[in-house]
Parts: sequence; C-alpha cells; structure tokens
Amino acid sequence: MTLEKGEVVHVPAFPVKTVDTTGAGDSFNAGFLHAWLRGAPVVECLRLGAACGALSTLGLGGTAAQPTLEEAENLVRSRP
Repeated sequence: MTLEKGEVVHVPAFPVKTVDTTGAGDSFNAGFLHAWLRGAPVVECLRLGAACGALSTLGLGGTAAQPTLEEAENLVRSRP
C-alpha cells in the first residue's frame, strides 16, 4: 500500500504455498524498484513487487526461489 496523489493505492497479495518468507521483503523491493525505475505507474510497481515477494517464498532461504523478471511478469499477467 502506498499513496499516489493523496490516494491510497494497494494491490492484493498473490496466493502461493509459502515455504519460507526469508528475503520476501527484499524481493518485493527489488521488483517494485525495477518497475519504478522504468517509469511504471505505482500500481504496476506494487504488482511486480508483490509477485517477486510471493514467488521468493516458494523455496528455502533468501535466494533459493528468487524469481526471474519473466517469472514475476507471468504471475502478474495471470491475475487481472
């Protein structure tokens, strides 16, 4: 959740079968910043961040399931 022009913007979490949440916040940040630095709207930044964070929880440890950009974008596209 964040603010854009004084309005709250949020996106739902992606449902996954979590194994380990270590590093999920870092993965979220990486996805968000990747989109932000490319000039994407805030809602798209949040969605890519949420996808990266969710996918990173599918393996043990902080980097075992770190998604590729393609994997994260596929998850974002899978939900309207």
